[in-house]
Amino acid sequence: MIAQEEKTPIHILLKLAEDKYAEVRVAVAKNPNSPAGALELLANDEIHRIRELVAGHSNTPVHILEKLASNKYEDVRLAVAKNTNTPKYLQRKLS
Repeated sequence: MIAQEEKTPIHILLKLAEDKYAEVRVAVAKNPNSPAGALELLANDEIHRIRELVAGHSNTPVHILEKLASNKYEDVRLAVAKNTNTPKYLQRKLS
C-alpha cells in the first residue's frame, strides 16, 4: 500500500490522509514520514485508533498533542503522554 511506503511523496500522504477508507488513513498515521499537515488532518479522525496513532507519532506538532491530551479516550491521552515530543508541562498534566 502506497500510504505505508516511506518514500511516498508528502503531497500524496496529504491526500491519502483524507481517504474514505480507514485502513488507508491508518497507514498514513503509521508512516514515519507523514508530514505534520497529514497528522493534523488525522487528529480529527472519527476513529479513535487513528487519533491514538497520531498522538504517538514523532512528527505530530505540539499544538496537536495539546488538543489530543484532552481526548475522551484514555489510550489517545496515554499515547500523548508517551510521545517523546510532548512537552514536560503536558506530560505532568497527563500524569
